[in-house]
Amino acid sequence: VNFSAPVIAQSVINDLSMVVRQIRRVAEIAGQNNDEYTIVLLGEAIGFYEKYIWFFRAYLTPTYGPCS
Repeated sequence: VNFSAPVIAQSVINDLSMVVRQIRRVAEIAGQNNDEYTIVLLGEAIGFYEKYIWFFRAYLTPTYGPCS
């Protein structure tokens, strides 16, 4: 089993992406039931997880130039 940092980071991205997909499904159901509070709450959760997905993707992106 490969426990290198890039492999773990990609695994975290995959897992968090799955969580976001599930939250979006629940938010869709909340929308169908006019549950505005739940929609707002889930929207905040999506933003939280998407931020960390972005962080991990940025970590995996090679950098070039004087700052690398």
